[in-house]
Amino acid sequence: MSMDDRDSRADARTTALLLLAVALIAAGVPYGLSLGLRAGATVVVAVLAAAAFAAAAVRRARHAAAPADALPDLVPRLPGALLVVIDGHVHDANGPARRLLGGTAASIDGLDAATLFQGERADALLQASGDVSADVELRRVDGRRTPVHVAARGIGDARVLLVTDLGPRDALAARVDRQRAELETLARRLMTVQEDERASLSRELHDDIGQAITTIKLCAAALWHEPEPPRAAIVQETAREIAAIADQTVVKLRDLSLLLRPPQLDALGLEAALRWQANALFRADYPKLELDIPALECRPPRDVELACFRIAQEAMTNVLRHARAGRVALQLECDDVELRLRIEDDGCGISPDHRAGLGLITMRERARQLGGALRLDSRPGLTCIEATLPLAPSLGAAAPTG
Repeated sequence: MSMDDRDSRADARTTALLLLAVALIAAGVPYGLSLGLRAGATVVVAVLAAAAFAAAAVRRARHAAAPADALPDLVPRLPGALLVVIDGHVHDANGPARRLLGGTAASIDGLDAATLFQGERADALLQASGDVSADVELRRVDGRRTPVHVAARGIGDARVLLVTDLGPRDALAARVDRQRAELETLARRLMTVQEDERASLSRELHDDIGQAITTIKLCAAALWHEPEPPRAAIVQETAREIAAIADQTVVKLRDLSLLLRPPQLDALGLEAALRWQANALFRADYPKLELDIPALECRPPRDVELACFRIAQEAMTNVLRHARAGRVALQLECDDVELRLRIEDDGCGISPDHRAGLGLITMRERARQLGGALRLDSRPGLTCIEATLPLAPSLGAAAPTG
Protein backbone atom coordinates (compact mmCIF):
# COMPACT_ATOMS: atom_id res chain seq x y z
CA MET A 1 0.00 0.00 0.00
CA SER A 2 1.42 3.42 -0.96
CA MET A 3 1.74 6.40 1.35
CA ASP A 4 -0.85 8.34 -0.67
CA ASP A 5 -3.45 5.55 -0.22
CA ARG A 6 -2.88 5.52 3.55
CA ASP A 7 -3.16 9.32 3.71
CA SER A 8 -6.46 9.18 1.76
CA ARG A 9 -7.92 6.58 4.11
CA ALA A 10 -6.84 8.57 7.18
CA ASP A 11 -8.48 11.71 5.77
CA ALA A 12 -11.66 9.74 5.01
CA ARG A 13 -11.82 8.37 8.56
CA THR A 14 -11.32 11.85 10.02
CA THR A 15 -14.06 13.32 7.81
CA ALA A 16 -16.48 10.52 8.70
CA LEU A 17 -15.94 11.05 12.42
CA LEU A 18 -16.53 14.77 12.10
CA LEU A 19 -19.78 14.18 10.16
CA LEU A 20 -20.84 11.65 12.79
CA ALA A 21 -20.35 14.15 15.59
CA VAL A 22 -22.31 16.85 13.72
CA ALA A 23 -25.13 14.42 12.83
CA LEU A 24 -25.46 13.23 16.42
CA ILE A 25 -25.78 16.78 17.71
CA ALA A 26 -28.14 17.92 14.90
CA ALA A 27 -30.52 14.95 15.20
CA GLY A 28 -30.25 13.92 18.83
CA VAL A 29 -30.60 17.25 20.63
CA PRO A 30 -33.98 18.29 19.02
CA TYR A 31 -35.32 14.77 19.57
CA GLY A 32 -34.38 14.86 23.23
CA LEU A 33 -36.01 18.25 23.72
CA SER A 34 -39.30 16.88 22.37
CA LEU A 35 -39.51 14.22 25.11
CA GLY A 36 -40.29 14.51 28.69
CA LEU A 37 -37.89 16.09 31.17
CA ARG A 38 -36.19 12.92 32.41
CA ALA A 39 -36.12 11.06 29.07
CA GLY A 40 -35.11 14.21 27.16
CA ALA A 41 -32.22 14.90 29.55
CA THR A 42 -31.01 11.32 29.17
CA VAL A 43 -31.07 11.50 25.36
CA VAL A 44 -29.30 14.90 25.26
CA VAL A 45 -26.53 13.72 27.63
CA ALA A 46 -26.04 10.53 25.58
CA VAL A 47 -25.87 12.49 22.32
CA LEU A 48 -23.34 14.99 23.71
CA ALA A 49 -21.21 12.14 25.12
CA ALA A 50 -21.18 10.38 21.74
CA ALA A 51 -20.27 13.63 20.00
CA ALA A 52 -17.42 14.22 22.51
CA PHE A 53 -16.14 10.67 21.88
CA ALA A 54 -16.17 11.29 18.13
CA ALA A 55 -14.33 14.62 18.57
CA ALA A 56 -11.68 12.89 20.73
CA ALA A 57 -11.24 10.25 18.02
CA VAL A 58 -10.75 13.03 15.47
CA ARG A 59 -8.05 14.63 17.64
CA ARG A 60 -6.25 11.30 18.04
CA ALA A 61 -6.37 10.66 14.32
CA ARG A 62 -4.96 14.09 13.55
CA HIS A 63 -2.26 13.74 16.22
CA ALA A 64 -1.22 10.36 14.85
CA ALA A 65 -1.24 11.52 11.26
CA ALA A 66 0.67 14.76 11.81
CA PRO A 67 4.17 13.28 12.39
CA ALA A 68 3.90 10.96 9.40
CA ASP A 69 2.67 13.81 7.22
CA ALA A 70 5.61 15.96 8.40
CA LEU A 71 8.28 13.34 7.64
CA PRO A 72 8.64 14.08 3.89
CA ASP A 73 9.32 17.73 4.68
CA LEU A 74 11.50 17.03 7.72
CA VAL A 75 13.80 14.29 6.40
CA PRO A 76 15.72 16.32 3.75
CA ARG A 77 16.59 19.05 6.29
CA LEU A 78 18.21 16.78 8.88
CA PRO A 79 22.05 16.70 8.81
CA GLY A 80 22.40 13.02 9.76
CA ALA A 81 21.80 10.04 7.50
CA LEU A 82 18.06 9.32 7.86
CA LEU A 83 15.98 6.53 6.34
CA VAL A 84 12.18 6.22 6.50
CA VAL A 85 11.02 2.60 6.23
CA ILE A 86 7.35 1.72 5.65
CA ASP A 87 6.11 -1.85 5.27
CA GLY A 88 9.71 -3.06 5.28
CA HIS A 89 10.80 -0.92 2.30
CA VAL A 90 12.71 2.35 2.06
CA HIS A 91 10.22 5.13 1.54
CA ASP A 92 12.55 8.13 1.81
CA ALA A 93 16.29 8.84 2.30
CA ASN A 94 17.93 12.22 2.76
CA GLY A 95 21.19 13.35 1.16
CA PRO A 96 23.61 12.00 3.83
CA ALA A 97 21.83 8.62 3.72
CA ARG A 98 22.11 8.45 -0.06
CA ARG A 99 25.82 9.27 0.13
CA LEU A 100 26.32 6.62 2.80
CA LEU A 101 24.46 4.04 0.71
CA GLY A 102 26.28 5.12 -2.44
CA GLY A 103 23.14 5.48 -4.58
CA THR A 104 20.57 7.92 -5.90
CA ALA A 105 17.04 8.51 -4.69
CA ALA A 106 15.68 6.45 -7.57
CA SER A 107 17.96 3.47 -6.81
CA ILE A 108 17.27 3.56 -3.04
CA ASP A 109 13.51 4.18 -2.85
CA GLY A 110 11.62 0.92 -2.54
CA LEU A 111 14.63 -1.19 -1.48
CA ASP A 112 13.95 -4.02 0.91
CA ALA A 113 15.31 -2.63 4.18
CA ALA A 114 16.08 -6.12 5.48
CA THR A 115 18.78 -6.48 2.80
CA LEU A 116 20.53 -3.28 3.88
CA PHE A 117 21.42 -4.25 7.45
CA GLN A 118 23.16 -7.36 8.72
CA GLY A 119 23.91 -8.20 12.32
CA GLU A 120 22.49 -9.80 15.43
CA ARG A 121 19.90 -7.06 16.01
CA ALA A 122 19.25 -6.04 12.42
CA ASP A 123 15.74 -7.53 12.46
CA ALA A 124 14.84 -5.70 15.68
CA LEU A 125 15.64 -2.35 14.04
CA LEU A 126 12.87 -2.90 11.49
CA GLN A 127 10.30 -4.95 13.41
CA ALA A 128 10.27 -3.68 16.98
CA SER A 129 7.65 -1.06 17.83
CA GLY A 130 9.77 0.87 20.35
CA ASP A 131 13.15 2.59 20.22
CA VAL A 132 16.00 0.27 19.22
CA SER A 133 19.69 0.97 18.57
CA ALA A 134 22.42 -1.40 17.43
CA ASP A 135 25.80 -1.65 15.70
CA VAL A 136 25.30 -3.50 12.40
CA GLU A 137 26.80 -3.72 8.93
CA LEU A 138 25.32 -1.61 6.16
CA ARG A 139 25.29 -3.12 2.69
CA ARG A 140 25.78 -0.32 0.18
CA VAL A 141 24.22 -0.21 -3.27
CA ASP A 142 27.58 -1.24 -4.82
CA GLY A 143 27.76 -4.29 -2.51
CA ARG A 144 30.44 -2.99 -0.18
CA ARG A 145 29.88 -3.21 3.56
CA THR A 146 30.57 -0.60 6.19
CA PRO A 147 30.04 -0.66 9.97
CA VAL A 148 27.26 1.67 11.16
CA HIS A 149 25.27 2.48 14.27
CA VAL A 150 21.50 2.64 13.75
CA ALA A 151 18.95 4.23 16.09
CA ALA A 152 15.37 3.32 15.07
CA ARG A 153 12.03 4.74 16.25
CA GLY A 154 8.46 4.07 15.24
CA ILE A 155 6.34 7.02 14.08
CA GLY A 156 2.88 5.95 13.05
CA ASP A 157 3.22 3.22 10.42
CA ALA A 158 6.81 4.26 9.64
CA ARG A 159 10.17 3.29 11.12
CA VAL A 160 12.66 6.17 11.15
CA LEU A 161 16.31 5.06 11.16
CA LEU A 162 19.20 7.41 12.03
CA VAL A 163 22.39 5.83 10.61
CA THR A 164 25.89 6.83 11.81
CA ASP A 165 28.98 5.71 9.89
CA LEU A 166 31.48 3.99 12.20
CA GLY A 167 34.22 3.90 9.57
CA PRO A 168 36.08 6.97 10.93
CA ARG A 169 35.91 5.52 14.44
CA ASP A 170 37.36 2.23 13.23
CA ALA A 171 40.11 4.09 11.36
CA LEU A 172 40.99 5.98 14.55
CA ALA A 173 41.05 2.74 16.50
CA ALA A 174 43.34 1.18 13.90
CA ARG A 175 45.67 4.18 14.12
CA VAL A 176 45.76 3.93 17.92
CA ASP A 177 46.48 0.21 17.68
CA ARG A 178 49.29 0.86 15.20
CA GLN A 179 50.86 3.49 17.45
CA ARG A 180 50.51 1.20 20.45
CA ALA A 181 52.28 -1.56 18.52
CA GLU A 182 55.10 0.83 17.62
CA LEU A 183 55.53 1.84 21.25
CA GLU A 184 55.54 -1.79 22.33
CA THR A 185 58.19 -2.52 19.71
CA LEU A 186 60.21 0.42 20.95
CA ALA A 187 59.92 -0.74 24.55
CA ARG A 188 60.95 -4.29 23.65
CA ARG A 189 63.94 -3.10 21.71
CA LEU A 190 65.09 -0.49 24.20
CA MET A 191 66.84 -2.85 26.57
CA THR A 192 68.39 -4.77 23.68
CA VAL A 193 69.73 -1.60 22.09
CA GLN A 194 71.16 -0.39 25.39
CA GLU A 195 72.94 -3.69 25.92
CA ASP A 196 74.24 -3.66 22.34
CA GLU A 197 75.60 -0.13 22.82
CA ARG A 198 77.24 -1.10 26.08
CA ALA A 199 78.79 -4.19 24.46
CA SER A 200 80.07 -2.06 21.57
CA LEU A 201 81.62 0.48 23.93
CA SER A 202 83.15 -2.35 25.94
CA ARG A 203 84.75 -3.85 22.82
CA GLU A 204 86.06 -0.46 21.71
CA LEU A 205 87.59 0.22 25.10
CA HIS A 206 89.07 -3.27 25.47
CA ASP A 207 90.18 -4.10 21.94
CA ASP A 208 91.43 -0.71 20.74
CA ILE A 209 92.13 1.63 23.61
CA GLY A 210 93.11 -1.12 26.05
CA GLN A 211 95.57 -2.68 23.60
CA ALA A 212 96.99 0.72 22.69
CA ILE A 213 97.69 1.56 26.32
CA THR A 214 99.24 -1.90 26.82
CA THR A 215 101.53 -1.30 23.83
CA ILE A 216 102.60 2.06 25.23
CA LYS A 217 103.38 0.39 28.55
CA LEU A 218 105.49 -2.33 26.84
CA CYS A 219 107.44 0.22 24.83
CA ALA A 220 108.16 2.25 27.93
CA ALA A 221 109.23 -0.91 29.79
CA ALA A 222 111.58 -1.85 26.96
CA LEU A 223 113.34 1.48 27.31
CA TRP A 224 113.33 1.27 31.09
CA HIS A 225 114.87 -2.20 31.25
CA GLU A 226 117.44 -1.71 28.47
CA PRO A 227 120.60 -3.40 29.91
CA GLU A 228 122.95 -1.08 28.11
CA PRO A 229 122.67 2.61 27.51
CA PRO A 230 120.28 2.73 24.54
CA ARG A 231 121.36 4.18 21.29
CA ALA A 232 119.72 7.38 20.16
CA ALA A 233 118.10 5.77 17.09
CA ILE A 234 116.34 3.12 19.18
CA VAL A 235 115.09 5.73 21.62
CA GLN A 236 113.79 7.94 18.83
CA GLU A 237 112.05 5.05 17.04
CA THR A 238 110.39 3.85 20.23
CA ALA A 239 109.36 7.38 21.15
CA ARG A 240 107.76 7.91 17.73
CA GLU A 241 105.87 4.63 18.10
CA ILE A 242 104.63 5.65 21.54
CA ALA A 243 103.56 9.05 20.21
CA ALA A 244 101.67 7.49 17.25
CA ILE A 245 99.86 5.04 19.49
CA ALA A 246 98.97 7.85 21.90
CA ASP A 247 97.56 9.94 19.03
CA GLN A 248 95.43 7.01 17.84
CA THR A 249 94.20 6.49 21.37
CA VAL A 250 93.21 10.14 21.69
CA VAL A 251 91.30 9.93 18.39
CA LYS A 252 89.45 6.82 19.60
CA LEU A 253 88.50 8.50 22.85
CA ARG A 254 87.31 11.61 21.02
CA ASP A 255 85.15 9.54 18.62
CA LEU A 256 83.57 7.71 21.52
CA SER A 257 82.91 10.98 23.32
CA LEU A 258 81.34 12.53 20.24
CA LEU A 259 79.21 9.46 19.73
CA LEU A 260 77.84 9.68 23.26
CA ARG A 261 77.27 13.44 23.21
CA PRO A 262 78.76 16.07 20.87
CA PRO A 263 80.39 18.89 22.85
CA GLN A 264 79.35 21.39 20.16
CA LEU A 265 75.74 21.02 21.26
CA ASP A 266 76.51 22.18 24.80
CA ALA A 267 79.25 24.68 24.00
CA LEU A 268 78.16 26.27 20.71
CA GLY A 269 74.47 25.44 20.38
CA LEU A 270 72.20 23.57 17.99
CA GLU A 271 73.21 25.36 14.78
CA ALA A 272 76.91 24.56 15.13
CA ALA A 273 76.20 20.97 16.19
CA LEU A 274 73.99 20.35 13.13
CA ARG A 275 76.59 21.84 10.76
CA TRP A 276 79.33 19.71 12.32
CA GLN A 277 77.26 16.51 12.15
CA ALA A 278 76.17 17.10 8.54
CA ASN A 279 79.70 17.87 7.35
CA ALA A 280 81.07 14.88 9.27
CA LEU A 281 78.61 12.48 7.64
CA PHE A 282 78.72 13.89 4.11
CA ARG A 283 82.45 14.59 3.72
CA ALA A 284 82.61 13.69 0.03
CA ASP A 285 81.22 15.81 -2.76
CA TYR A 286 78.50 13.23 -3.38
CA PRO A 287 75.77 13.49 -2.29
CA LYS A 288 75.67 17.25 -2.47
CA LEU A 289 74.93 18.83 0.91
CA GLU A 290 72.74 21.94 1.20
CA LEU A 291 72.47 23.58 4.61
CA ASP A 292 69.98 26.30 5.53
CA ILE A 293 70.74 26.84 9.20
CA PRO A 294 70.43 30.52 10.13
CA ALA A 295 71.47 31.80 13.52
CA LEU A 296 68.55 31.46 15.92
CA GLU A 297 67.41 34.60 17.72
CA CYS A 298 67.26 32.75 21.02
CA ARG A 299 68.56 29.41 22.15
CA PRO A 300 65.90 26.69 22.45
CA PRO A 301 65.52 24.72 25.68
CA ARG A 302 68.08 21.99 26.24
CA ASP A 303 65.64 19.09 25.75
CA VAL A 304 64.38 20.60 22.47
CA GLU A 305 67.97 21.04 21.22
CA LEU A 306 68.84 17.48 22.08
CA ALA A 307 65.71 15.99 20.47
CA CYS A 308 66.21 18.04 17.30
CA PHE A 309 69.87 17.03 17.03
CA ARG A 310 69.14 13.32 17.55
CA ILE A 311 66.31 13.38 14.98
CA ALA A 312 68.61 15.08 12.44
CA GLN A 313 71.44 12.66 13.25
CA GLU A 314 69.23 9.61 12.72
CA ALA A 315 67.63 10.99 9.56
CA MET A 316 70.95 11.91 7.92
CA THR A 317 72.46 8.55 8.87
CA ASN A 318 69.52 6.78 7.19
CA VAL A 319 70.01 8.88 4.06
CA LEU A 320 73.71 8.00 3.96
CA ARG A 321 73.05 4.27 4.42
CA HIS A 322 69.91 3.61 2.39
CA ALA A 323 68.76 6.48 0.15
CA ARG A 324 71.40 6.47 -2.62
CA ALA A 325 70.70 10.19 -2.93
CA GLY A 326 72.51 12.78 -5.00
CA ARG A 327 71.31 15.73 -2.94
CA VAL A 328 70.58 16.22 0.75
CA ALA A 329 69.09 19.43 2.16
CA LEU A 330 68.78 20.34 5.83
CA GLN A 331 66.72 23.33 6.94
CA LEU A 332 66.19 24.72 10.43
CA GLU A 333 63.60 27.35 11.39
CA CYS A 334 62.52 28.77 14.71
CA ASP A 335 60.01 31.34 15.96
CA ASP A 336 58.52 32.22 19.32
CA VAL A 337 56.36 29.09 19.36
CA GLU A 338 58.15 26.13 17.81
CA LEU A 339 61.31 24.77 16.24
CA ARG A 340 61.03 23.19 12.78
CA LEU A 341 63.54 20.80 11.23
CA ARG A 342 63.30 19.62 7.62
CA ILE A 343 65.56 17.05 5.95
CA GLU A 344 65.01 16.27 2.28
CA ASP A 345 66.77 13.99 -0.20
CA ASP A 346 66.26 12.87 -3.81
CA GLY A 347 66.99 9.20 -3.20
CA CYS A 348 65.07 6.01 -3.89
CA GLY A 349 62.45 6.67 -1.19
CA ILE A 350 60.81 4.29 1.26
CA SER A 351 58.58 1.51 -0.03
CA PRO A 352 54.91 1.86 1.09
CA ASP A 353 54.93 -1.68 2.48
CA HIS A 354 58.18 -1.11 4.38
CA ARG A 355 57.71 -1.69 8.08
CA ALA A 356 58.83 1.25 10.22
CA GLY A 357 62.25 0.53 11.71
CA LEU A 358 63.54 1.40 15.13
CA GLY A 359 65.13 4.62 13.88
CA LEU A 360 61.86 6.07 12.55
CA ILE A 361 59.96 4.95 15.64
CA THR A 362 62.59 6.59 17.88
CA MET A 363 62.40 9.86 15.94
CA ARG A 364 58.61 9.94 16.28
CA GLU A 365 58.84 9.15 19.98
CA ARG A 366 61.39 11.93 20.61
CA ALA A 367 59.06 14.45 18.98
CA ARG A 368 56.00 13.08 20.78
CA GLN A 369 57.65 13.27 24.20
CA LEU A 370 57.94 17.04 23.77
CA GLY A 371 54.39 17.46 22.49
CA GLY A 372 55.58 17.82 18.89
CA ALA A 373 55.09 15.81 15.73
CA LEU A 374 57.13 14.15 13.01
CA ARG A 375 55.85 13.81 9.45
CA LEU A 376 57.31 11.53 6.78
CA ASP A 377 56.58 11.99 3.08
CA SER A 378 58.40 9.51 0.87
CA ARG A 379 58.23 8.48 -2.76
CA PRO A 380 60.85 7.67 -5.41
CA GLY A 381 62.90 10.79 -6.00
CA LEU A 382 61.80 12.67 -2.88
CA THR A 383 61.84 11.83 0.81
CA CYS A 384 61.10 14.54 3.34
CA ILE A 385 61.15 14.35 7.13
CA GLU A 386 59.69 17.30 9.03
CA ALA A 387 59.88 17.58 12.80
CA THR A 388 57.95 20.24 14.72
CA LEU A 389 58.99 20.75 18.33
CA PRO A 390 57.20 23.26 20.60
CA LEU A 391 59.51 25.53 22.59
CA ALA A 392 57.20 25.57 25.62
CA PRO A 393 56.97 22.19 27.38
CA SER A 394 53.62 20.48 26.94
CA LEU A 395 51.64 18.97 29.79
CA GLY A 396 52.90 15.51 30.63
CA ALA A 397 55.85 15.68 28.23
CA ALA A 398 59.01 13.90 29.33
CA ALA A 399 62.42 15.21 28.36
CA PRO A 400 64.62 12.89 26.30
CA THR A 401 67.76 11.66 28.00
CA GLY A 402 70.24 11.05 25.20
